[in-house]
Amino acid sequence: MKNPAEKNLSGEAVALDSLERDSFCIFINEHSEEKLSGGFYDQSYIPAGFGRKFDEYFAVTYLLEGRCRYVDYLKREYMLAPGALLIRHAGTVYTATGYYDERRHWLEFSAALPMSFFHALRAAGIIPPELTLLLPGVDSRLIAIARDYIDALRRAEDAAARARAYGLFLDFFSTAEEIARRTETAECSEEERRMVRAREMLGANFEQELSPREAARRLGMGYESFRKKFAQHVGSSPHDYRIRKRLEKADALLLHTRMPVKEIAIRLGYSAVSAFCRQYTSVRGYPPGTVRGNGNTAVTETQKPTDRFAVATGSMQ
Repeated sequence: MKNPAEKNLSGEAVALDSLERDSFCIFINEHSEEKLSGGFYDQSYIPAGFGRKFDEYFAVTYLLEGRCRYVDYLKREYMLAPGALLIRHAGTVYTATGYYDERRHWLEFSAALPMSFFHALRAAGIIPPELTLLLPGVDSRLIAIARDYIDALRRAEDAAARARAYGLFLDFFSTAEEIARRTETAECSEEERRMVRAREMLGANFEQELSPREAARRLGMGYESFRKKFAQHVGSSPHDYRIRKRLEKADALLLHTRMPVKEIAIRLGYSAVSAFCRQYTSVRGYPPGTVRGNGNTAVTETQKPTDRFAVATGSMQ
């Protein structure tokens, strides 16, 4: 079990007791997974020892008071303090059990968004499959955006207000991600900073030839040390990580552009379209052309993303 430290990073005082406990919810259509909601919820709404296990829709929970035991859909377990942001992927099973603090208090900001919106975020690479937790700390900037989001929901029957709510959520999420990244970089060791840089290198610029050995050289590390440290920090080998990120980019291009498969293969650095199709089919379990034929095939998978990947790519390299 991981135990992220509690962080209060805002430069301003955060007066949680003064926050209005308010929420709003609408359904975009008749389907229960197409939900748009949000609010601040305290111990008067959330019972002690409550548990959540499954959401049809996409949701985030920003913990402000209390503690939470969180097991994400990848079976990673955390004991969380205020300042944690839980990212609950649509249509997945997880466990979140809340505990009141010493004052018998609980406070969270939660937002739920339609599954269709989640699919777009997943396809664009904004919410990768492995991202289920951020640690931005209790921050006044995030609380202010959350209040604006709830205010937009009050008028969400209006299309312009709905658009504003979606925009505010994206602002909330990107701000949380930026704060968490800066905090992680500031607090991490030289080894951790190298691993952050390694993920950045291996997860981009696919048209360029970049082997794990070359990544290790650029980081000033021996290959065997780099390979072992990367696996410890990321949970997969550098080789497997680059393949996964390359195929996530392929999914986005297949779903949201009319780019020919051959051009996608070239853009992603494959020597031939046959090599791309072979690897894509081996990992995904279906050829890339199926994605365009069946719409959202690539982004509605709710299995653990590494399961088929591990079988298809073999042992750590």
